[in-house]
Amino acid sequence: MEYIYLLAGWFMGLIIGSFCLIPVAIILFFGIPFTKKLTKEGSLSKDNPIIKNYLKSVLILLLVFGLVTWGASYLSQPIFIGYAVGLGTTLLFGLGKSGSNRANMSDYLETNKRYFING
Repeated sequence: MEYIYLLAGWFMGLIIGSFCLIPVAIILFFGIPFTKKLTKEGSLSKDNPIIKNYLKSVLILLLVFGLVTWGASYLSQPIFIGYAVGLGTTLLFGLGKSGSNRANMSDYLETNKRYFING
């Protein structure tokens, strides 16, 4: 039965890592630095809320992550161990996608297109 708990925790860790930790990494390693670069270049409108919105997202995602992690720690030790391994697996394979790449650039431009100054 413990193997089922380990597997369930692992799956839960994969899901939470994918939906909470990887987006936070993308925001911190790509979104915010790229916004600062574009702001410095003058490509974005003055007083745009992009970084403020990113920080709100990071706060919400980390809150969800913290609550789920707290819950997993109280369910059972095998679930929590599986959960931690799932988080590690997600980070191992997902952190490489958090920098500047075509997918992140495309998402950034589509999401924030209204803040660009028409040149």
